[in-house]
Amino acid sequence: MDTRRIVDDWYGAIGRGDMEAITAGLSPSIVLELPQDRWNAVIPYLGTHVGLNEVAEAFRVRAETTEVLDYGLRGLVVDGDTACAVVYTKGRHTRTKVLFEIEDMHKVVLNEQGKITHWKVYFDPNTEVNAFNADREERLHAAAVAGDVDGVRDLLAFGGDPDHHDARTGLTALQAAASRGDDTTVRTLLGGGADVLVTERSGQTALHKAAEQGSAEVVTALVRAGSIVDAPVATTGQTPLHIAVRHGNTGAARVLLASGARPDLLDHLGRTPLDLARELLAPEAARALFG
Repeated sequence: MDTRRIVDDWYGAIGRGDMEAITAGLSPSIVLELPQDRWNAVIPYLGTHVGLNEVAEAFRVRAETTEVLDYGLRGLVVDGDTACAVVYTKGRHTRTKVLFEIEDMHKVVLNEQGKITHWKVYFDPNTEVNAFNADREERLHAAAVAGDVDGVRDLLAFGGDPDHHDARTGLTALQAAASRGDDTTVRTLLGGGADVLVTERSGQTALHKAAEQGSAEVVTALVRAGSIVDAPVATTGQTPLHIAVRHGNTGAARVLLASGARPDLLDHLGRTPLDLARELLAPEAARALFG
């Protein structure tokens, strides 16, 4: 059996993207090992794949996520039915459009029929991971806005920064979720390390955003996570209680008052939350809050 020729031809088929020839070179019981850990798990086709169907699916996902610009066998050492190959790949991630280059070491073992039964890849995936993660924070923010809890959880697991400020809105993922009153997403982000004290452009924290239109449950979660209930917005001097009253969010106002928020603090215009309640709320609503 001419292992060198078989392996050389087979890698040529990969370079051409000839799936028929690639599949023909594999044993039905092929085992493909692409080592996966928590650091490179963002690359979806990594892992151990057993059988032609699983290997074909890994190739499909690879083609879906990566445009291969250059691929070639850079070195080949053969010993009987085993070959060790050095393979170069230059690719571009199909979503982020970020280029990457990798050089892998492959070990392939052939059976008596000249079919590959075991294929293991040793590699440093850092540049490819970076390509997959190039839009990670933008996707995390979008998932938080959409209430996609599974997406938020996955992106946090891949190292997403919950304190990243969205370029368009200036909000962090936590602030965006808090402003929507999305209790589940807020709790997921808090569990992923989101900082409740981070401010947006005007100086509002997630608690200020929740006070606008968020739910009492979100306000409670943020207070328990360490939010400062009387933190003033730098540009207006308004506390979360000011904002809750101004927006008529009596549920949030009740939680803030129960959490120790002061109704007598002045904003930059000299108004207290109580003043705003008397001006903006129905009399019975103001009395229910402040007595």
